[in-house]
Amino acid sequence: MSAVLKAVPTGAAASPHRAACMICALRPFCFPNDLPAQLAELVPLVRSHRRRLARGELLFRSGDAQQAVYAVKAGFLMSRVPMADGGRHVAAFAMVGDVLGLDAMGDGVHHSEAVALDACEVCEIPIAKFERLLEHAKSARAMKQMLGLEIHRTAEHAAAIAGRDACQRVAGFLVEIAQRWKSRGYSSTRFQLPMGRADIGRYLGLTAETVTRELSLLRERATISLSGKHLQIHDLPALRSLLRQGGFDAAERR
Repeated sequence: MSAVLKAVPTGAAASPHRAACMICALRPFCFPNDLPAQLAELVPLVRSHRRRLARGELLFRSGDAQQAVYAVKAGFLMSRVPMADGGRHVAAFAMVGDVLGLDAMGDGVHHSEAVALDACEVCEIPIAKFERLLEHAKSARAMKQMLGLEIHRTAEHAAAIAGRDACQRVAGFLVEIAQRWKSRGYSSTRFQLPMGRADIGRYLGLTAETVTRELSLLRERATISLSGKHLQIHDLPALRSLLRQGGFDAAERR
């Protein structure tokens, strides 16, 4: 999963579908500038592929040959990597503007799977057209940027998991989601968490019970409130403080 977000779109919250194109990481490929004549015929076809997914539906499976790269137009998807023990590690959560399918760019085969967490819509650029667009210098630079940001995000997440306690991981996850919504022009304090506690745990290296416990402590301190999948952050500075300084002490946990 990757995203290249350069500017918050005006009126994004009022028109999420229109805003999705404005903040999409694949925008340089759907709306390329100065294409040579031999590539110009690709653009209308690039913008014509849309796909809808129901909750729980797979966009692609591990082991599938790469057919396309995908941009999230609406909804949330989860990227999972199969483990040797039969389990699945959650590698990323993709929201509007993010890109999926780059894991297959090396050998043409997906090494992860992407599943819809709610009703989703994705845009597809067929891989043959995408690779032809990479012949264009500006498109190639955009691809390098996407891959660089993806590598950075993966390394940053691994470092965060290795060096934080459970409370810091959960607080950091909420801060991360809040920042991602804000960068897209939406509220950073009111949003949905369509993923379950077990999925959050697999992303953070925690059990579902630990995630539930830490969220409950944050609710008790009135830092957040949760109603079903709807989350409200009441004290974002407090979350950031927990992220920097560590979790609750023993007295606060009793």
